[in-house]
Amino acid sequence: MITKTMTSSARRVGRQLSPAVKYVQHECFPPTPRRYFATVGVSNTIRSPFETDRTRKLATRKKSSSDDSSSSSYFERKVSNKQERTEAYKQKVERAVRIVSRRCNSPRDVKKEAFRSWWDGRRIREEQMNRKARQVGMDWTIKVATIVERLPVVMPDKEFFEIEFEDQQAYMKARSGKEFPKEFIGTSGGGGGEAYTDEELMALLPDRFQPASRATKADKDGSINTLERRLKDRVYLMTYDCFPTTDVKVLKNEENKFGIDSETLLEAALRGLQEHIHRVGIKNNDKIPIGFYCLSEAPIGVQLNVNDDEQQKSTGCYGTKTFYMKIQYDGGTLDGDDIAWLDRLEIVKRFQSNSKDDEASFFRYLL
Repeated sequence: MITKTMTSSARRVGRQLSPAVKYVQHECFPPTPRRYFATVGVSNTIRSPFETDRTRKLATRKKSSSDDSSSSSYFERKVSNKQERTEAYKQKVERAVRIVSRRCNSPRDVKKEAFRSWWDGRRIREEQMNRKARQVGMDWTIKVATIVERLPVVMPDKEFFEIEFEDQQAYMKARSGKEFPKEFIGTSGGGGGEAYTDEELMALLPDRFQPASRATKADKDGSINTLERRLKDRVYLMTYDCFPTTDVKVLKNEENKFGIDSETLLEAALRGLQEHIHRVGIKNNDKIPIGFYCLSEAPIGVQLNVNDDEQQKSTGCYGTKTFYMKIQYDGGTLDGDDIAWLDRLEIVKRFQSNSKDDEASFFRYLL
């Protein structure tokens, strides 16, 4: 009896709910089996848990009571937005200037701009010279200059920041690391040792031991014709106030002067160096009294000079092209009254004293 009553009740509820279920399925969802529920006490409609309002509003920030943008006009809002953008741009520019000023107010790319201003003008002039030489149909006289370079013998002087860095690094290494037994390291304490400055190390030397001076007698006397000077810098050989220069030997064939059998730039440079050394009165069985080695067969620079009208008529050449070849000193002695071993700044000052500013700038960037 109880079973029949429950069955009839379920059928009656099913017949009442079937129209609403069919309506919801037809309007909102595809004909697939889903789960539904009925709201009790609110309405008799059946809603899906996935069903949302069709007119959904976007989330916006709640306006404060002090926001009066609705009362301002379009043009007023446009002016205020422009003012905000202007203030943001000013702050950006001020920050950029402030960041650059962190470099101790030092200007940037000063040396780079000075070099570019000199090099661009020189390159344009040389291109014009080559163009004019081709227009008149004249060749160039090829010369080669030898630059003998002696490398530094001793270490250069340390900068102040390098000394501070090395002292701090030695101090940190002495107080860090593992501690080893005294039997292994021979001293008590850790294995890092003690940190000494250069002055303290010099004081620990024996009384009879005196390190050699970094400044030689030639530096004190001002002698420039010896290799025993400027041991901390690179010095270059000059004879008769110029680098040893000579003409390159070419073939007699006018159509092919610089053939395979012609003299190379390196061969001409070595021959010119030997001729200049013998010219200053130094002879040693027709050999160069110093040892050297060649870095490359390619030149490190070229210098163009245009001849005047008389020289062009007599030589038949528009001008001279001087190629500079570098070789490095490797041993031996080469002293003399007409020989000078100068560093880069001394060479630049010597050309500047002779009112040759263009050549001074050339050797300043070349060496």
